[in-house]
Amino acid sequence: MWGSGKSVESQPETRQRIHECLARSDWKSARNACLAHFESEPRSADVLNLLALSQSQLGQINAAVETLREAVAAEPDVGILRRNLGDVLMSGGYVDEALGIFVQLAEMDPADAELHYRIGVAAKHKNRMPQSIASLESALRHDPQHAPAHRFLADLYFWQGDLTRALDHYGHAVRLAPQDFDTREQYAEVLNLAGRTAEATKQFEAIFRADGGQSAEATQPRTAEGSPAVDGVDATADNGAGSAMEGSAVEKAARQARLGQALQDAGNLEQAAFEYEQALAANPDDVLLRCRLGALLIDLGRFEEAASHFEETLRREPNFAESYKQLADLAAQKHYDFSSQQVEAMKALLERGDLAAEDEGAVNFALASLAERGGDYDEAFARYQNANNAMQRGLEDCGRAFDPSEYEQFIKDSIEVFDAELFTRCADWGFDTEVPVFVVGMPRSGTTLVEQILAAHPQGAGAGELRNVALAAHEIPQTLGTETEFPKCMERATPEAIRVVAGQYLQQLVELGEGAARIVDKAPGNFIFLGLIAIAFPHAHIVHCRRDPLDTCLSCYQRSFGPVRWAWRLEDVASYYSGYRHITAHWQSVLPLPIHEVAYESMVEDPEATSRQLIEAVGLEWDDACLEFYKQKQAVKTVSRVQVKQPIYKTSVKRWKRYETHLAPLIERIDAIDAEVSAK
Repeated sequence: MWGSGKSVESQPETRQRIHECLARSDWKSARNACLAHFESEPRSADVLNLLALSQSQLGQINAAVETLREAVAAEPDVGILRRNLGDVLMSGGYVDEALGIFVQLAEMDPADAELHYRIGVAAKHKNRMPQSIASLESALRHDPQHAPAHRFLADLYFWQGDLTRALDHYGHAVRLAPQDFDTREQYAEVLNLAGRTAEATKQFEAIFRADGGQSAEATQPRTAEGSPAVDGVDATADNGAGSAMEGSAVEKAARQARLGQALQDAGNLEQAAFEYEQALAANPDDVLLRCRLGALLIDLGRFEEAASHFEETLRREPNFAESYKQLADLAAQKHYDFSSQQVEAMKALLERGDLAAEDEGAVNFALASLAERGGDYDEAFARYQNANNAMQRGLEDCGRAFDPSEYEQFIKDSIEVFDAELFTRCADWGFDTEVPVFVVGMPRSGTTLVEQILAAHPQGAGAGELRNVALAAHEIPQTLGTETEFPKCMERATPEAIRVVAGQYLQQLVELGEGAARIVDKAPGNFIFLGLIAIAFPHAHIVHCRRDPLDTCLSCYQRSFGPVRWAWRLEDVASYYSGYRHITAHWQSVLPLPIHEVAYESMVEDPEATSRQLIEAVGLEWDDACLEFYKQKQAVKTVSRVQVKQPIYKTSVKRWKRYETHLAPLIERIDAIDAEVSAK
């Protein structure tokens, strides 16, 4: 808030005119009234301060700076004038001088929380993160109710990857300023990133309801007490701040779409579809949302509806490449047929040569799938190469390309740290529960199929591919108070640290599984974290899915995995497979948990026998529903989502032979990796 300087005598009618203009935010008239005042009165610091306020609001920053310098020179002992000068200097980009002013004022009044807050903001602008954090923490020591300091500090911790501290301060900021929906939305986004999807959904729902919306979730039965608080934040109350959220129908639709995304991330896909449909009805021109709804409908097995949305997307935006790729996924499983006009339209898009890397990849993936379905495997492989080259180029352009050496070092460190001695030392640290079932393996090795079989059991539930184990591993160093990253930090692990991260994971898993006896986390990449899993949950169930490595690696190369960085070059796929083979062989020799192995080829050849062994391995009695997994309504959110909505088929076995002439380097590399691991 702009502070007033020391009061001085002036003509009442002139002062009244200035303040009337300021009260109605008529900055131009206020500026002119100040200038008119100076025609007959001295240039007092008080009115100079008001003139500077008017100038700054009109965007005349340099003029405001000079005006405040004059005011400070006239009244050097009035601290609020110097603070205002610092604020205007900040808005003009003169951060160094502003920071110097704030520091000097804080030395004079070290208990002023607002000054410490300003120092923290200025220091961040100079990339002085330690100073910024220290100053913001000082502000909160002097005023724990300072909501902006909590928000700014939360942002800093978030940018540093410290989600635990970030969420703590976002929560404080939202409790203190529940009408600040920008902060509330950021809080929800970070909750979502931390795997706390149910809590994130409640926050997004509260934001949407504050705008007068009624969500699908809002119509569900509630307890007499209503919705629970989220970390002490009442997610249901708008605190009379609904007016702050008033906006256009398009803005309201965007908020409802964000609620839908949160519901989708939380696994509430039917409700998510409702929110998307409502948002789309309000803004039918949102092609990105329409495509997202189509993809969600595929997850739900509603293929015809999905196809109609993709077609409508292309009618409204003929160059929307992602819709072609989604339709190709449906076509590959005979749920859609492309017209010749559509195929020519895709080729024309590529010939333009101006597509973004991701769009170029999407169109090539679609054409590759069509060529494969038509039996032209040379054309298909060429298209797959073009698609992957485009995706790799996109990663390189933004500096996110896969680093095989970094991945290899992580695998080596994990093998070194998680030895038999560590497991002996940590034997009784974890939670005594059989609820978690971890399905791991290379992507495209049958992990989704196994999850669906387990989830079809009356006592089973599927939680999907969760990020939570990886997030728990990332949080262990923070819990221990060390800068040593995982896995090396495990050498200093304590029972308390393990139980903190394991308890958070288990709570979230049970919420997602709604109290089932066995809840499946089928993130394939958790094979890297099996050591941590065994310590945190010494009675969990591990299912390792295996498949012919050439079929697995080729299938990874033929699918668009979005954020996955290693799947766009066959040499990187082989490097990822190498790490997988080495560490899973290590787990077989040292892990204090049994690992049940499921060979994809065995599941395809004899589904019932393999499924019975699987159910027995996780400690459940057999149920015939497991053989009809494809009939269940549970949504599937992986690239296998179309395939697992139908009975098991055998056409994916030995698919690599169709492309054998193109895979010689990969075949040689895979053979060498397997020989190296077997020799150990």
